[in-house]
Amino acid sequence: MYDITLTNEAKLLVAAARDPKRKVHVQVVTDGTSVIYPAVHGRPSAPNPAYDILKKGLGTDTTKPSWLVTCPYEIHGAAGHRTLTTHACIGDRRRKAINHSKFAVFSRTGGISKVTYLTSGNLTLGSGPFAWNNAVTLNGDVTTYNAYAGFHRDLAALRRVPHDDYFTYRRPRAGSLGRAYFFPEAGRDPEDAIDSRTDVIANFLEKISCTGNRTLGTPGDHRTIVRAAVAWWSRPDIAHLLWSLDNAGCDVEVAMTRDAFDTRALEIMTEPAGARYGGVKVHIFPDLRHDYVHSKYLIVEGGYNGRADARVVWTGSHNFTRTALRTFDETILQLFAGGRLEPAYLANFGRVAAAAPCTRQMGRTTCLDRSAARMVLNPQDDAPAIGLEQR
Repeated sequence: MYDITLTNEAKLLVAAARDPKRKVHVQVVTDGTSVIYPAVHGRPSAPNPAYDILKKGLGTDTTKPSWLVTCPYEIHGAAGHRTLTTHACIGDRRRKAINHSKFAVFSRTGGISKVTYLTSGNLTLGSGPFAWNNAVTLNGDVTTYNAYAGFHRDLAALRRVPHDDYFTYRRPRAGSLGRAYFFPEAGRDPEDAIDSRTDVIANFLEKISCTGNRTLGTPGDHRTIVRAAVAWWSRPDIAHLLWSLDNAGCDVEVAMTRDAFDTRALEIMTEPAGARYGGVKVHIFPDLRHDYVHSKYLIVEGGYNGRADARVVWTGSHNFTRTALRTFDETILQLFAGGRLEPAYLANFGRVAAAAPCTRQMGRTTCLDRSAARMVLNPQDDAPAIGLEQR
């Protein structure tokens, strides 16, 4: 789990590990972001009680059944003025980076074996219950369970891989319910751009066809529906592909949380020149003080990979940013049970889009009054980490 600040959840994990009747081994990997509340935005630094509970309750000895491992970090400054520099567990630790993944595996729970749980939400208030998130649980998919259990072992071991290309080191394998992808993915990017040949999201988008459906897609003409609810954007190749898909006849909508790093992607997606089908409609959450979109999922209903009337969903921790692709420890899960899950995700996107206070299309932005919107109780309790996420 990338960031953990909720003390009740920390206590529950420790209680599970200490209860002799339950016989549970609890093994937690967290990012250095969890260690303290650093000094940021005028706030003084302070201890993170949740992290202290886990460290004291689980210990840090990985030869024992239960433990806590923290990705590398450095603390700077004196008490009350401390700041953090964090590094990924697997990705290039010479860089300022994070282990951004959020998942759990259970060898057995609720009478079911080999359970995988994947979410976009951290165990925090700021990016947890006060943000739009999603989660999915896969029961009994042994291949996917083993993939995530292996990823967890590698995170805990601070595994180094050739060229920091963990994507190639742990290659995607199809299970019965999904296919897991892990990052960072290495690539030779030109200056101020992304090499889309080594961008797995771009590869997904390039397999979409906008017409030829008979039953699914838009009502009446059955054009392929593409929806993306992703917090942060900084990869222009993805923005160009989404604009091109809309221009080719797909019905494309996006929900995002607005920040300065998204400017180029937003301009590309809403470029009015030549937009034959109206351009990508982008639903925008303009700040982090109110509820905002924190999910990271992509939906296709229609033509995909040479097949018409397909239902495909990808979800996980991976924002559409350069750092998520090249630097951070991340994951995406492609869900195979699209017949059941894709309609649920599509309905969720509708709720997210309806909650967004601003919409931009064809170069024009319209916004609603947000004075009555729900305020985040503890805004940006992981603010330094959000700053890294956005790039």
